[in-house]
Amino acid sequence: MCTIRPRGDGVLSDVGERAATGITPPTGWDMSTFAGLRAILREDWSVNGRSPAAPVTQMITIYRFGQWVHAPQRSAAMRALGGLAYRVAFVCARNVLGFEIDHTVTLGRRVRFFHQHGVAMVPRTQVGDDCLVYQGVVIGVRWEEGKPGAYYEAPRVGAHVRLGAGCVLLGAVHVGDRSTVGPRVVLARDVPPDSSVIAAPPRVLRLHESSEEPA
Repeated sequence: MCTIRPRGDGVLSDVGERAATGITPPTGWDMSTFAGLRAILREDWSVNGRSPAAPVTQMITIYRFGQWVHAPQRSAAMRALGGLAYRVAFVCARNVLGFEIDHTVTLGRRVRFFHQHGVAMVPRTQVGDDCLVYQGVVIGVRWEEGKPGAYYEAPRVGAHVRLGAGCVLLGAVHVGDRSTVGPRVVLARDVPPDSSVIAAPPRVLRLHESSEEPA
């Protein structure tokens, strides 16, 4: 696999031409019926643990319900009442469970979340099938005046991607299929498929000189 190392401050920046062309879009699911909702929840629970008490299963249930209730097939009354119930549950998922994943985010099939807390994805984010997401992952947009419209798009993550603990994806970045973004990486540029992105190694600083001779 190709290894991409960021510059010394741990930031990969300057989104330019699309480097990550190998992005498989998330696979959709049947939102037209309640049976479709039950089927996708069974699949999500199969990879995230089947316990209804687990924070991940609670979050994924709220997220999929939000997608289902806002689907075009729902009536206006269903969207109004179901949408209100979803917003209350979403606030609980964000404030208590530590997941901020709006129904406008597109998660693929069998996306696995390893731990709770600090996981936030900006609306319209796309995450492909069979991805692994660890705690503390933040996916957001960048904001600078005078940039073209594409600059403000949400990130897109391909299939079979690993997002390490505490990594941050900023702006309209594309992460190619089967890539790994390591812990604590701040990513603001595209990543081609089959790549690993690692943060700069830590430095050891000697802040005080010892005046005592070792025994």
